[in-house]
Amino acid sequence: MAKEKANVPKNGFTLVEIIASIVLLGIIIVAFLPIFPNILNWSNAAEKELVESNLTGRVAEEVFEHGMLTVQEKNNLTSCNEYSPIKGYGVEQKYNKNGVEYSIKLKACKADREFERGLARVHIVVTNKATNRESDSFAFIRTTETVNENE
Repeated sequence: MAKEKANVPKNGFTLVEIIASIVLLGIIIVAFLPIFPNILNWSNAAEKELVESNLTGRVAEEVFEHGMLTVQEKNNLTSCNEYSPIKGYGVEQKYNKNGVEYSIKLKACKADREFERGLARVHIVVTNKATNRESDSFAFIRTTETVNENE
């Protein structure tokens, strides 16, 4: 009597199926490899922007805490087309973070409506010396003892 093949159910994958899936997975990984260096570059750029933003916020807080402009600074204010340096803060400050040097410049001007209310506009510029990228922000500083908030 001839032996009949037993009807054995197939459980699992054949070697060909496993090799084919590994090859397809390899192709997909190779297609995405160029993206990973870009992600690292984006992360580094975002970190630098965060440092600049934090520096700008810190300087704005110092401007607020500094209080008022001196009489000489107030008299030297020009229109907002040309900003005047604020000597009370130094014309340019240097800051070093993670080996990158940043320059901070503060300038003030008088906009008519703000100046009438006892405020001067302060322009804060943070420059990354490595990339010459500038990040700027604005704050206000008092020019008189009291600010009339009802106007």
